[in-house]
Amino acid sequence: MSKKKKIIVLSCMIALLAVTAVFNYLLTGSDLNGGANETVTAKTYFEQYRSERSSTRSSELNELDSVISVANVDSSEYNDALNMKTSLQSITEKEMYLEALIKAYGFKDCV
Repeated sequence: MSKKKKIIVLSCMIALLAVTAVFNYLLTGSDLNGGANETVTAKTYFEQYRSERSSTRSSELNELDSVISVANVDSSEYNDALNMKTSLQSITEKEMYLEALIKAYGFKDCV
């Protein structure tokens, strides 16, 4: 193979490599940070989910507290709200316990 053909083949290969890199960038829509954004995204996901869960639980507990404060002690509404509040607190405690166990197994974060 002549020197001129080798140069042409090598130039074509480099051009194809550049075109492949451009298509990869355009199709995936990511930058060339080597996955650094994935860690930030996961961390943001856990923080956002915890925040949403906390606000939802707080609003549920506030609603149950308002029902408990308004209802008569002997009414079924009072007993239902009290049972719901107790079960919600039990679920929250179990979730915290399970999250601690998962973290104890070496995972950095969990929800």
